[in-house]
Amino acid sequence: MISANGAVLDRAKDENIQNILKRYSYYVEQAVNFSTHLLLWEGDDSQSELTILKLMLRYFLDMLDALSILIRAGSGEASKSLLRSAFELNMSMHFIYSKHTRERADAFLIVDKFDRLKELEKLNSESLPYKQTKAEFIKEGIIKDFDGKIDSQLIKRQIQTIEEELKNSDYRGIVNEYERVKLLKKKQKKIYWYELFEGVDSIESMAKSLNKHTFYEVLYRKWSKTVHGNEIIKNKIHS
Repeated sequence: MISANGAVLDRAKDENIQNILKRYSYYVEQAVNFSTHLLLWEGDDSQSELTILKLMLRYFLDMLDALSILIRAGSGEASKSLLRSAFELNMSMHFIYSKHTRERADAFLIVDKFDRLKELEKLNSESLPYKQTKAEFIKEGIIKDFDGKIDSQLIKRQIQTIEEELKNSDYRGIVNEYERVKLLKKKQKKIYWYELFEGVDSIESMAKSLNKHTFYEVLYRKWSKTVHGNEIIKNKIHS
C-alpha cells in the first residue's frame, strides 16, 4: 500500500484540525437531514412548478451532502466546485419563485427538452449534426465504429416522443416564448431557461436581480476559477 507524500498531501491532520472539520461537517449534514423532510411536505404534485422546485432542492441537498463528506476529509479545493453548483441552484430556485413561477418552472422543463433534441440530432443518422459528429469522432480515433454504436430506431423514437410532448397545448405559451427569445438572439444558438418570461441574460444578471451580487462577486467568481481549472497558483507557490 502506497502512502501519500506528506509534503504534497497531509492525510495525518492535527487532532484539533480534525475536530474542527468534523464539527463543520456535522452542521452541514444536519442541514441536509432536516431538509430531507421538506421534500415530503404536503403539496399539490400536479403543479409543475412544485415538481421542478422539489427536484432542484433534491439536487441541492445532494451537493450539500457530498460537501459534508469533503469537509470531513479536509478536501478544500474540491469543495469549491460543489459550493458553486449549490449556489447556482439556490439562485435558480429563488429566481423561479420570485416572479412568473409557473412559467419559469415550465421553461426549465421545456428548454431541457429542446436541449435534449439537439443532443439526439447528433445521433440521428439522417441529420447533418450526425455527419459532423461522426466525422469529428472518427478523426480523433477514439471510437472506431461510430455507426455500430447507435441504435437509429431508438433515437428516432426518442426524438418523436419529445416532439410530441412539445406539441402539448399546456406548453404552447412556453414554446412560443422560447421561439421569441430564440429569434431575438439570432446567431447566438444556446437558449437558457432563465432568459424566458422577463428573464435575465446570465447567471450574474440573475444574482443582481435577486440582490445576491455580493455573493456572486466575492464567492462565485472565485469558485468558478477552481471549476475551470484556473486556480492552480494561489497558495501553491511562493516567491
